[in-house]
Amino acid sequence: ALRSLGEFDTPAVRGWLLGRLSAETDAGLFMSTAQAAAALRETKAHAAIAKQLLAFEESWAGVRGHLLAALNTLGHPELADVLERYVRHEKALNTWLVPGYLERLHKLDPARGVRAAKGIVASPRFETFKEKARSRIQKIAGAKE
Repeated sequence: ALRSLGEFDTPAVRGWLLGRLSAETDAGLFMSTAQAAAALRETKAHAAIAKQLLAFEESWAGVRGHLLAALNTLGHPELADVLERYVRHEKALNTWLVPGYLERLHKLDPARGVRAAKGIVASPRFETFKEKARSRIQKIAGAKE
């Protein structure tokens, strides 16, 4: 039901969604609220979504991909910063999220994408990724800046 609020573009709905993002403690409800705000392209939601994503709370692991997708939909000018911080974080071990968002970072800012990929390849966590994910990361690490 929360996600459907993204179909009702009014100042009241936008305000309610932003208020909910600042106070929500349930991962699923926060995710649905973030998706609704992203559907409305409410760029003021970027900070709250990015903050929650980068907190790397263990109990929120199942919604991280959805939060990244909401940020991607928002297309905020600081998206590259969030993507870089996410893929470089030692707790970003999800093998299906990191390569995809590293590729997105590389498209937004090739030099940052290459540097982030090289950092991942040089880190001990690189070996925790599956072969296909390692290959995708290495491809970016070897790309021209």
